[in-house]
This record gives sequence, C-alpha cells and structure tokens, in this order.
Amino acid sequence: MTQLSSNPLSTLTRRPASRGARWFGSLRVRLALAIVATVTVTMAVSGWLSVRAAEEVLLQELEATATRTAELVAGEVRGMGDPLPISAVEARIRDIDLSAGEVDRIAVIARSGEGVMVLATSGLPPADEGLQLGARAIGDRETRVARNEAILRVAAPFETDRGTAGAVIVRSDVAAVLGLQRRALGSMLWFAAVAIFVLVVVVDLLAKPIVYTPIRQLRETVDRVAEGDLQARAPVSGGDDLADVARGLNQMLEHMEHFNDALQARVREATGEIERRNVERVDAYHRLLAVREQLAGAEQLASIGQTAANVAHQVGTPLNLISGHVQLLREQIGDDPDVSRRLAVIEEQIAKVTTTVRTLLDRSRRLGPRSRTTARELVDRVAEAVRPNLEAAHIRLELEAPAVVTEVLVDPVNLELALLNMVNNAVHAMPAGGRLAIRISTPDPAIVRISIEDTGLGIEPDVLARIFEQWFTTKPAGRGTGLGLSIARDVVQSHGGSISVASEVGRGTTFTIDLPAAGAAGDDTTEP
Repeated sequence: MTQLSSNPLSTLTRRPASRGARWFGSLRVRLALAIVATVTVTMAVSGWLSVRAAEEVLLQELEATATRTAELVAGEVRGMGDPLPISAVEARIRDIDLSAGEVDRIAVIARSGEGVMVLATSGLPPADEGLQLGARAIGDRETRVARNEAILRVAAPFETDRGTAGAVIVRSDVAAVLGLQRRALGSMLWFAAVAIFVLVVVVDLLAKPIVYTPIRQLRETVDRVAEGDLQARAPVSGGDDLADVARGLNQMLEHMEHFNDALQARVREATGEIERRNVERVDAYHRLLAVREQLAGAEQLASIGQTAANVAHQVGTPLNLISGHVQLLREQIGDDPDVSRRLAVIEEQIAKVTTTVRTLLDRSRRLGPRSRTTARELVDRVAEAVRPNLEAAHIRLELEAPAVVTEVLVDPVNLELALLNMVNNAVHAMPAGGRLAIRISTPDPAIVRISIEDTGLGIEPDVLARIFEQWFTTKPAGRGTGLGLSIARDVVQSHGGSISVASEVGRGTTFTIDLPAAGAAGDDTTEP
C-alpha cells in the first residue's frame, strides 16, 4: 500500500532562477533602483523647474535693467540740446555701457526722412532688427522690447525741444546668461548624482538590519520548510510589520506541523482500518466458502434424505399390504406348524423393514439443536458472508430492523442456510446489479418476519406456482438441484413458521418468512 510522505511539502520543487535574475530580483537591488529613480526624477524635475524659474526671473530682471538703462540714456540725450553733441553722447553711452554689466551695447538713432540713422554707439552699430525696433519705438512714442533665444533688445524713444525724434537701443546678450544657468544646472546634477549615491548607501546600511536581514531569515525559513523541515522557525525581533509576518509564519508552520502529525495519525488509522477490513473481507470470503460447502453438503444430504423419504414412502405401502395378506394367510391355514413358522419369519422380516423405513423418515425430518437468537443476528451473519459477492455484482445491500428485535428459538445453521439460499437466488436474478433489501419486522408480537426483496428479473406466474416443489429448477443442467427453496420451506415449516413469495416480472421478487417468537415457540430452552 502506498504511504504518504511524512512531509506534505517534500514533493514541492522550485525552479532555480539564474544568478542574474536572482540578483536583479532581490529586494535590496530593487529598493536601491527605486530610490535612484525616485530621487533622480524628483531632483531632475525640481532642478528643471528651478532653472526655468531662475531663467524667467533673470530674463525679467535683465529686461527691467535694459529698459531702465534705455530710458535713462534717452532722458539724458533729450537734455543735451539740439543739435545733439555726438561726441558727448558717445562718451556718455560708453560710460553707461561699462558700468552696466548686463548691457552688451548701447546705440542712439534718430529719424532721417523715411528711415533712421545711427548717431552714436558704444560698440558695433545695431543690426537691422535693432533699427526696426527703434523705428517702431519712435513711431509709437513708447518703449519697445524684443527678445529671442540669444539677444534682448529694448528701444526707448526721445524727442528734443526742436522736434528731433530718436531712440536709444540697448542690447543684452541672453545666451551668456542662459549658458551660465545651464552650467549651474550641470553642477547641480553632479551634486545630485553624488547625493543620490550617498543616499542609496545610507538607506542600504539603515535598511539592512531593519528589512534585508529579517527578509533573508524569512526566506531561509521558507527554504527549510520546502526541503521538509517543518520544525523550522523564523527569528522574531522587534514589533514592526516584518516581525508580525515572522510570527504569523511561525504560527502557520506550527499549525502545519500539528496538522501533518494529525494527518499521519489519520492515515495510519485509515490504513489500519483498511487492513482490518481486508482481513474481515478475507475471513468473510473463507466463511462464505465454508457456508457454500455446508450448503452443498446440506443439499446433497437433503437430496439423499428426500430420496430416502420417497423410497420409504413407496416401500411402506407395499409392506403394509404384504403384512395384511400374511395375517389373512395365517387365519386361513390354521394350525400348520411349518407354515406358521414360515409366516412368522415373513412377519419378522416385514417388521425389520418397517423399522428401517421409519428410521429413514425420522432422520430425513430431523433438525439440529435449537437456540435462542435474534433475526438480526442471523441476517447479519448471512449479509457478512455474501457481502463480497454483492459488491462484485454491483448490488446495494439495505438492512432494516427495529430497535428492539424479538428473539426466536431456531436451528441457526439450517435457518442461515435457508436464508443464504434465497439471497443467492436474488443475486442470480440481478445480473446487471440492483438493490437487495432485507427487512426485519414484527407484524404481531408472536411473529418475527424476515423479508428478502430484490429488484431483479422477477418470476413468471407459471414458474412461481411451482417454486417450492422438489427437484423443480429453471437453471441450466448442472447449476441447480431444485431442492434449495424446497429445503428452505421445510426448514421454516419445521420451526413452526411459514414462507411465501410474491413477484412481478421486470420489477423483482420478495420472499417473506414468518417465524414464531421465542415466547410463542413452546419451550424456550435449547433443544438437543
């Protein structure tokens, strides 16, 4: 018999992961990558936003400075008179250009016909974009600002007392300022990289005793359990979540260990029960063989007894006739001594034959010793004997009996053989399986009834009328003697009971045996 392993987890196998997959899938690496990704994204976004905000503030300050410078120069030029002293204007704008670090160059232009002309500049003449911006400022009579990715231009208009209209154009290099900001951003990114590395190292060192070590211990415990060690327990320290997980794992392992012990105990109990049932089944099989041998012997003896009874009956009648004729001859002959002697010899031999015939008749009707028992005990023994046959024939056995069964005074051996004969007939009537019901009841306080009901083929009416006749059988030659039910009837009747049968073709057959209760059977003592 296959036995269960002592450890239900011993058959579990784990597919070994590659070394790289185990390293990359470890919590330590994933946590470090999560920190790096989170801090990098956070610092990148915050840095980018900071740089953008700084750039915007710087550009606004640069624009304000350029605007103030342009308006300041325009006010000074307006007060220098008309015509403008070009050399003084150039000297002044150079001084302002040198003092204002945010300003790249300053130019003064004036309207000339349909266009403008450059009057003075602190460096190179303004480009066309600057001249166009100055022309718009002169035409609109208000300060104009123009900015692209590299250059910021501000044009502030002025007008002298004599009507000379012009504008002061201030140019600032935005690219240099933005470049300075990008260099600052690069420095910040390097600092962020160093900070991230330091943060990862610090978090790793702090998480090792708090997270990594407990998780490693939990994993080692699970590996030991998977290898079959149900006594493995995870170390528990502290009161954090991992400690709660370790406690829960230990409790689960303890339950599993107890469950495994209980399971093994139940398996051993079930195995013992199966072995016991197998022994009982073998014993029942041997008892069934013995009962079959007894039944076969009983049928043979019954056959001999029935034959002897028939012979005795057939011989008894002629003997009575012969005895009568001998008496007539004795009266007719008179006192002849020789004839009387011969007739006496004939009568003596007739008496011996008659005695022998009576002895045969007595022996053919004799039962075994009787004892008090219950119908349930008789039925249980018969059911236990035929149970293997019923299971092999796929026949479901149903036993019904009242809580208190009245005792009967019977010859248990012969009555069990009679019941067994009827049960075997029921099995033969159900070749495709079915249901066999044996019911015990007390329709009357003086009667114990045993009903044997099957769901077999049923019995034809013409056969049913002869079912208890001697030598009558519907089985093929060599498979039945025709004495089984006849013997059963004689056994039941010899106990003062009765037997009847009811059948419906295709629905089944029911044999009903009524036996007198022990109190109504006359003497309740055991008979020899």
